[in-house]
Amino acid sequence: MKKQKGNLSLFLIIIILTVGVAIYLFVSRGTYAPQNSYSTPSPSPANVALKTFQSKLMKFSIEMSSSFFANEESTRIIVNSADGQIYISRNGTQFDNLDSYLNNFDQNTVLELESDEKSKVDNYEARKRVFKKTDVSEKGEKIYFIYVDSFVYKISTTSPSLYSALDQIAQSFRYIP
Repeated sequence: MKKQKGNLSLFLIIIILTVGVAIYLFVSRGTYAPQNSYSTPSPSPANVALKTFQSKLMKFSIEMSSSFFANEESTRIIVNSADGQIYISRNGTQFDNLDSYLNNFDQNTVLELESDEKSKVDNYEARKRVFKKTDVSEKGEKIYFIYVDSFVYKISTTSPSLYSALDQIAQSFRYIP
């Protein structure tokens, strides 16, 4: 009788553990969104000569095509090219991470998100987002958001022909404290 009672206790423990693991796997699978993959930096085009632009006011440097010209204003940098413009701005924020900042950004804009990809730029949190054309916005827009020490750097363009140049510039971004 003792041996049968011991086997029954062991059998109940195994069943309880199996059910517990099954419930945990079911619940965790339903509550966690799939993780976005981190993108790898895009290489600089081999046939494009690059030059460095540094903003002491906004505390960063970038590499851009030598055919581009950067104009520094008090609140933003405009990178001009024959195909359009790339804008770089820096906003102070009370949020302590990029996800919180972007949740608030999404609630306060009417932009429709086409894609959203997490990445790292200069070892800082970054997101590359593409917004669709909408009734409010006649053009789509590609934007990199980079979170650095309670600042969010925004690097963007509405010119699809500049998307690869935008990728290269954003990946070359270096914060200079």
